[in-house]
Amino acid sequence: MKYEEYSMGFLNKQRTTRSITFHFTGSAGKLPRLPVTSSVRCSTKENTMQALVFIAYMILGLFQLAAVMAGLEDWIGLHWLIAAPLAFFIAYMPLVGTIVGMFGAVTAWHWSWLQAGGLFFGPFVVIVVIAMGAGVLEKFSNRS
Repeated sequence: MKYEEYSMGFLNKQRTTRSITFHFTGSAGKLPRLPVTSSVRCSTKENTMQALVFIAYMILGLFQLAAVMAGLEDWIGLHWLIAAPLAFFIAYMPLVGTIVGMFGAVTAWHWSWLQAGGLFFGPFVVIVVIAMGAGVLEKFSNRS
């Protein structure tokens, strides 16, 4: 059995061919698993954008975790050493983490409910707006 992979590099536009040969040695009807390789090269702009989105996502997550910790400290009166591990567990649960985090942002940080909602639901709103915009652009671009 022979497995060939063809890929087209985006940066240098050259064709890459790799060939792998499998030999069957008495495995009754079992096919070998083909290696999973990623041969698509991303441009520098794509890598930079992925890195920026990842960093922004991590910063947003840290703010949400801090809001959950503040909610636990203010609502239950826990010390931050106890609230921190508990906040990791609570923040993992979608509804409970959001409620405690919004409560923490409002009571401990003195934010408005709108600001606290923006912290927890803002990324969802941004994704919906981008998806709707992409749908509208696709509809208008397919017109003849």
